[in-house]
Amino acid sequence: MTEEQLLSTDRQKVAQFLSLAESGTVQAGLTPKQKQQQHEYIMRQRDIYANAAFRAQDKLIPKTSPAYLQNIQEMNQVKSNLENLAVQQKAIGENQQQYLDDVENGRISKANYVDGKSSGLADIYSGAANMNIDDFGNLTFEVDGEYKPYAQLADYSLKSIDTANGILDLVDKVASSKKPFNKAQMGMFNNRIKSVINEASRSDVVSLIKDDLLPGFENIDIDSEMFKTENLPALKESVIDIINNAANDINSSIPVHIDGPKENTPKLTQAEINRQKKQQRVQNRVTTVVDGLLKNPMSTIMQFLGNDAAKMDSETKIITINDQTFDMKRGEDIALLAKQLDALEYGNNETTGLVKQQIPSYLDDIRESRGKERIMTLPGLNK
Repeated sequence: MTEEQLLSTDRQKVAQFLSLAESGTVQAGLTPKQKQQQHEYIMRQRDIYANAAFRAQDKLIPKTSPAYLQNIQEMNQVKSNLENLAVQQKAIGENQQQYLDDVENGRISKANYVDGKSSGLADIYSGAANMNIDDFGNLTFEVDGEYKPYAQLADYSLKSIDTANGILDLVDKVASSKKPFNKAQMGMFNNRIKSVINEASRSDVVSLIKDDLLPGFENIDIDSEMFKTENLPALKESVIDIINNAANDINSSIPVHIDGPKENTPKLTQAEINRQKKQQRVQNRVTTVVDGLLKNPMSTIMQFLGNDAAKMDSETKIITINDQTFDMKRGEDIALLAKQLDALEYGNNETTGLVKQQIPSYLDDIRESRGKERIMTLPGLNK
């Protein structure tokens, strides 16, 4: 059966159980048969405890003898067994309502069924699954033809909605941009997507693919072998590539708008058009390097200098590049580093000189937008 079919079957089982529960035909928790099994187990354990206690009280058995110690161990084991049974019975009562609520409200993920088997929880919580109690007080239930401890079955996966929303927010920033992202900006986007997916659990990654949380994945055929636990790194790489390729396609489709002259406005000369284009190029270079250093300095530096070119102290936020240090809490250091990175990328020329002039002003604009005083373009400073 497919994941969708297995999930649908469990939904039907839960709906039927809830309907019977509302009518009073069945009750939540263990069924009468299961409660009887539990009662019989408890009585057997009490007999074992009473016999061991009786033997331990025999005055003919020294308290240092192996026989006495064995009787004490049996008594302690019974206590442990009954405590174990009580903990699991309580857990079933608490977990049952949460599971039923999650199924009813569509929160259960298809990640629970990627191996083509039922999770068994619908049968357990509706009382349909056969139950046994092992020698140590562990509740076991028959799932797919074999008895498994409840502790192994209790956890289940929910739809990874938060992770999906985080990815969609990042993609929306690309799609809603008034102009295409440049290479450095798309590099930062790709690195952020990679970070989100690499930090996600296996069930989260499977949910992103199987639960229709991200548009387009329903049309992508991913080999079933990729969903095996040992292939998780490869599965993550595949998801990263799919998302990044989609975002690159979106970015490429964004038109590059150049506002034409307004009605009744004199037509610009070619020299004026060239000057505006030059100003725009300068501004793009300024915002790219400065915004990158403010939001994700190490990723930005790697875009310009490559991997392992810099190190950052996470506590002091001081970055070291060769023999230079830059305090990323100081605007002056950010400006200096931004100027150096831009010059390394584009060389020293007239345009680079204009970029260097505008970097302090742009940083001050950011400070001012946050309600702070301008410090880098005050009269007499940073000329």
